Amino acid sequence: MTLPRKAGNPWYREPWPWILFGLPGIVVIAGVATLLIAVYSEDGVVDQDYYREGLGINKQLARVDAAVARGLTGRVFVEQGTARVSLASTKGATLPERLTLKVTHPTRAGADQEVALTRAGDVYVGVLHPLPAGRWRFHLEDAAGQWRLDAETTLPARDGVVLDPKAYSAGDV
Repeated sequence: MTLPRKAGNPWYREPWPWILFGLPGIVVIAGVATLLIAVYSEDGVVDQDYYREGLGINKQLARVDAAVARGLTGRVFVEQGTARVSLASTKGATLPERLTLKVTHPTRAGADQEVALTRAGDVYVGVLHPLPAGRWRFHLEDAAGQWRLDAETTLPARDGVVLDPKAYSAGDV
């Protein structure tokens, strides 16, 4: 005696072929997405001349020491496309007419900016493109490159960014 055979479903109505085809398909899609991220995003983390930068750390430290010797302190205010810097000297040092402010992002070199600041009364003013919220480094220096003030903060900073050369050690520069 033979039992009647049930008619089977077509293959595309069964779950196992879709599971077996789906897993490699997901891996291929993830691989293409990873490739697109790698090609279209700029990593920019490592300086092109990192070796020379490492050797130049003593020059940077000497410039921070020069700012300490002059008694320089400052504060940076970032607001709507401008950067305002108030700079003071507790030791009566002559303040220059022009300054350079470098604003760098720790991981995205494409977002870095260098701003030329000119004196306007008691403050220095320059054009700064809007900065997104997050961690930023500020480096203020004179045009001759004799001294340098540094700061690191998370924006937005309501009370400005304090530039104090005594607040940073050799590892922070």
